[in-house]
Amino acid sequence: MREGQAPLSFLNLLLASFGLGVFAAGSTMGSEVYAAGIIPLAALGALLIPIIVWCRKKSSVGAVALCALLFCVLGVIRFALAAEIPESDVFHRIGQSAEITGKVLGEARIQPSIDGRGWRFRYTVEAQNIKNSQGKQEASGRLYVSGTVRQRSELPSAKEGDILRVYGKLKSIRGYKNPGQIDMARQARSQGITARLTAEKGTVQVIPTEGNSFFRSLSDIRNYYRGVLAEAMPEADASAVFAMLFGGYDGIRAEVLDAFTATGIVHILSVSGSHITLLAAVFAWIGRVMRLRRGITAGIIFAAIVIYVLLADSVAPAVRSGIMGILAAMSLVWEREKDARQILSVTGLLMLMWSPWLLFDISFELSFAATAGLLYIAPVLRKLKAFERIPAWLSGSLAITVSAQLAVLPILARYFHVVSLSSLLANLLVVPVLEIIMVTALFAGIGAALLPLAARFILAADSLLLGAAYEMTRALAQLPMSQVYLPPVSLGAAAVYYMCLCFFLQTGERKNYLKEIIAGKRALVLAVVIFAFMAGEGIISVFRPNEMSVHFIDVGQGDSALVITPHGRAFMIDTGGSRDASFDIGARVDVPYLLEHGIKHLDAIFLTHAHEDHASGAGGILKKIPVDTVVAANEGKAVYQASMRLSSSDMDKAVFASWPEGTDFGRSPC
Repeated sequence: MREGQAPLSFLNLLLASFGLGVFAAGSTMGSEVYAAGIIPLAALGALLIPIIVWCRKKSSVGAVALCALLFCVLGVIRFALAAEIPESDVFHRIGQSAEITGKVLGEARIQPSIDGRGWRFRYTVEAQNIKNSQGKQEASGRLYVSGTVRQRSELPSAKEGDILRVYGKLKSIRGYKNPGQIDMARQARSQGITARLTAEKGTVQVIPTEGNSFFRSLSDIRNYYRGVLAEAMPEADASAVFAMLFGGYDGIRAEVLDAFTATGIVHILSVSGSHITLLAAVFAWIGRVMRLRRGITAGIIFAAIVIYVLLADSVAPAVRSGIMGILAAMSLVWEREKDARQILSVTGLLMLMWSPWLLFDISFELSFAATAGLLYIAPVLRKLKAFERIPAWLSGSLAITVSAQLAVLPILARYFHVVSLSSLLANLLVVPVLEIIMVTALFAGIGAALLPLAARFILAADSLLLGAAYEMTRALAQLPMSQVYLPPVSLGAAAVYYMCLCFFLQTGERKNYLKEIIAGKRALVLAVVIFAFMAGEGIISVFRPNEMSVHFIDVGQGDSALVITPHGRAFMIDTGGSRDASFDIGARVDVPYLLEHGIKHLDAIFLTHAHEDHASGAGGILKKIPVDTVVAANEGKAVYQASMRLSSSDMDKAVFASWPEGTDFGRSPC
């Protein structure tokens, strides 16, 4: 075994064990098993420590196995501690109408309403006190505070650190209990958010804080960049470049977002590992040009990453990527550049210990798996004969893209059901252009105070480059097979996939050792059992008689049903309704449900009437999935266009038919 493999394998074992404990606790939370098992597990964890010390003197294998068990128990206990919500938390006031006073965290998320009738804002607020019919009390916890205004000038002007006072009804984080649906409540809990409040009209009061705090200064710097960009380029381009620099999708055109998503480069619009890598590469190049000592260069990179993460509003993906970048910079100082894999394992373990809810955060799963793919899979791919025949400048990018896709494939299948085959071309052709835009815009913003004319010229050129990048991305997104459907993957199938991937990555010596184990009779029996388990569902589905199935989809207010005939034809009756003006229930609820059940095409959508809570989801479906016909009541095409929130061009693409005269669905007032 090579030097460094033993501690790396041990670290990965501890990380996997701790993650397994967190997953087990999170999956059973609220059940009797969870409630009854915490205390015995805590006692088991305390008992394991002296046993490990004793076993270490007798058998290293036994000590390692017990360490893995200990970390699994610690994962369960750590999640149980993180899942406890204090009595003062706003979570315990859900269902009450109250006045909340709290501190604004970060910047507002502002976007136009889907219906085009106004603007929607959302703040993240750290609660300080709550006032209701029982009086005024201290409060804690984080919540979303949102609302809608008619004009952009009416939006609240709260900044980082300001006090927000607002009245409304506290509600739980809305989640939809459909297969294939992302658990939004868990996503919010991973950020410490336990409730939401929709502000009643005219009740939002902003109380500016005195003095200029550190975080207020960071907010001012972001606003400065936003202003510099807005003066030099169109508003939509300024929003896109600002998103590339500091994250966030506010103000970005929907067609740009769709094209970037289809080609697998949407991560460029949110702060991620690619941003940190680019930043580190730029300052490393500056260090080489200026012939700085390695330690000084690492220190500069460290400072640049910390400042950048703070400027990016310290959002979770930026913090994760920043920690990885800082540890990598420190490895330069220690002259241990080859320890990146150990750094990844330590980073993942520490982050899960700090916040076990991260294990259920999609962003964490994708970023960690993609980074692991780059560190473990890419080097192996480069050594393959097929890659050795490709020019070096192309084989590197190809190996990076393929390795990242292989690492995240089960995650994409589980949550999104699509994989982008055009991402390779996008990474080769578009990403370098976007990186040039990011670097020049970052330094142009710094230089705008001294040379405003030169900065405007550079940013205007960036705007032109962005237009070219969008056109290339749009062309790539329209290529045949640009996005390929992935069937839903069970946890068992994902586990087998990663085990096979790990076997492929092993060295020749380890592969031979594993083959010897597999060749044993016991292993053969185990392999047969695993294969039978994996194939069972497929065999059952093959021999199951074709029957018509009817699915009633959880869409909140309103109705939606999916009908699948024995011959595989699919129809929807109503599509659900409007939770609020900024939430596209068709794209975010109906489409994931359809893809989860393998429905990539609808023969027809039947709309009983034009109320938004029955018809507004159809618009999101029509944009994502081919639909042969929309059958609607005789209420006029313009009425349905408004209720489905479609533009005239999108409306013209849909084939409409009317219910036969005399059809009465007993329209309800809902």
